[in-house]
Amino acid sequence: MQLPADLITDISALARTAGEAILSIYQQPNYLDLAQIEIKSDQSPVTQADKLAHDIIVMGLNKLNTQYQLNAYIVSEEDEETHQQDKRLNTSTIWLVDPLDGTKEFIAGTHEFTVNIALIHEHQPLLGVIYVPYYDLLYYAELGKGAFLKTAQLSPKQLKLSPTLNNQPTRVISSRRHGVVELNSVLSKLDGYEIDYLGSSWKLCKIAEGKADLYPRLGATSEWDTAAGQIILAESGGEIRDFSGKLISYNTKKDLDNPHFMAISQPALFKKICG
Repeated sequence: MQLPADLITDISALARTAGEAILSIYQQPNYLDLAQIEIKSDQSPVTQADKLAHDIIVMGLNKLNTQYQLNAYIVSEEDEETHQQDKRLNTSTIWLVDPLDGTKEFIAGTHEFTVNIALIHEHQPLLGVIYVPYYDLLYYAELGKGAFLKTAQLSPKQLKLSPTLNNQPTRVISSRRHGVVELNSVLSKLDGYEIDYLGSSWKLCKIAEGKADLYPRLGATSEWDTAAGQIILAESGGEIRDFSGKLISYNTKKDLDNPHFMAISQPALFKKICG
């Protein structure tokens, strides 16, 4: 599928606009009151910032679908009707959107939340954008065209990982909120490691930047959590694989749950852990 040349620029701008709307709430002294926190049916929190970002992104994607004649079905975490299997599985091209990834981080005030937008075609991401609003960091990638990081007023920097492992301790990055016992079962297979904790899809970007080597995820995630990060990581030279060694794929089944997975900076790291 050939993508329009300006699409990645337009999606990047849309993610930034959604991020600015999130910050318009987050940067208020009484932001938790403004956020109007609710609990969804899956027991996860949702806020007015999630909903505001959702509305901005969906409206923008509908316009881009029309502008570029894309027949891409929009699936957003914050609209359960878009998760329904019939419409979703009967199209080869979908947008996967997490308007505010890391809602718990938003509530906790850690600044570690992102906006995720990915375009999926025939079960694999073609384009992905992750925006970190608080720090004004924009990560983006398009299949075959590389992965990049845009910071503030600086020119985009291409992200390119070393193809070989060094002899330094493995730099592990993990969620501070999920799967500590399961994580230890993976870490026990490493000769040595250093560990840091971070929220949201930003973890995948840190690997793409070369600032971490391994993110094992043995807790629940959904496809909108990883799709944008997967192509950013792949275009930088890394991978996301399940524990059987298969690359993660998208829009293939009735639910939108990911298997447990490892995000890695080099393929050799998977063999080191799983043999």
